[in-house]
Parts: sequence; structure tokens; C-alpha cells
Amino acid sequence: MPNLKSFLKDGEVESYRNVEVSFVPGKKAIMTIYEGESMSAVGVDGMEEKEKIVLSDYKTKEEMHALMIEKGFQLKSEEELEAMKIRKQKEAAEEAERKAKRKEEMRIKREMKQAQKKLEEEEKEKAREEMEGKGEEGEGVADIEKEQTIDQGNKVENEELCCAAADRAQLWSEVRLNKMRKEFRDIFRSTCTSDA
Repeated sequence: MPNLKSFLKDGEVESYRNVEVSFVPGKKAIMTIYEGESMSAVGVDGMEEKEKIVLSDYKTKEEMHALMIEKGFQLKSEEELEAMKIRKQKEAAEEAERKAKRKEEMRIKREMKQAQKKLEEEEKEKAREEMEGKGEEGEGVADIEKEQTIDQGNKVENEELCCAAADRAQLWSEVRLNKMRKEFRDIFRSTCTSDA
């Protein structure tokens, strides 16, 4: 199998005219021969399947090259081979660039997510501190209502009032967080468009 893998992946099979390789991981290497006018830029559309050959039946590269010639495939000229080599190098460079760009985008997203999480935690802490601070100064609605309820001795009502005040604080915090999320999205978009 190492000979077959090398024959297919190292481009030896593509040194023949009208040969296109499509790798399907986990499947047997099968050469399908089509008959018709010619291969289009889209592939084998409009061509008729003539024969299928299991390439793993051939043990050496010499046998594989003999098969190609036996089936009527012609070797490409030196110019065609050089053009193919340049095209493959260009495709490899483009793929490496796409991978690097995806990796950078993922890094930026990860950092933005971490920064957003940190800001959310800071905002929650700040809201909590503000609510506690207002209570100490006697200005907090939750504490005033809490004192009135305790004076009346109604524990259930006290809990409901505290929950209502906490809901107001959470709502206020969520509004601020949504505003910050929008600002982060705008910064992220402007960073991505300026890099492109």
C-alpha cells in the first residue's frame, strides 16, 4: 500500500493527461475510467462510466504505470508537468494561508469571548456593589422595602420585594451588558475588515 499511496498522493498518477484524483478517506482506491468527449471544468458530467479498477490489486509503481499506459493514458509533456507543479504549489500556499487566517480568526474570537466574559463578571460585581452601596446610604429601594417588611413581620413579602429589587438590578445589568456586547461586535468587525 505505500507504493499506491505514493503513486496517488505524490502526483505520479497526475502526470498522465485527463486524470483527476479525488481522495475519499476510509475508502478503497478505485480508478474509474470514463468515456466521452472530454472532461469539463466541472468534472465528468456528461461522460459515461466505462470501467472501475481497484488500484490496491497493483503492488508496485511499475505495475501502476503499466496499467495507465495499457488503458490509453498518455504522459504529460515537461511543460504540462511544470505547470501542474506550479499550480499545486500555489494551491498549497493558498490552503496554508486559509488555515492561518482561520486560526487567527479563532484566536481573536477566543480572546473576545474571554474579554466579554470578564466584562460581564465585572459588570455583575459592579451592579452588586452599587446595590449594596445604595443600601448602606439608605437610598436603596430594596433595603427600604426590606425594612418595611421586617417591621411588619411578613417574611414572604420581604423575599418577594428583595426578588423584585434583584430583578431590577439584573435587568439594569443586562441592558449594560447588551450595550457592551454591541460595542465588542463593532470593534471585532472593524478589526476583521481592516485586516482584510
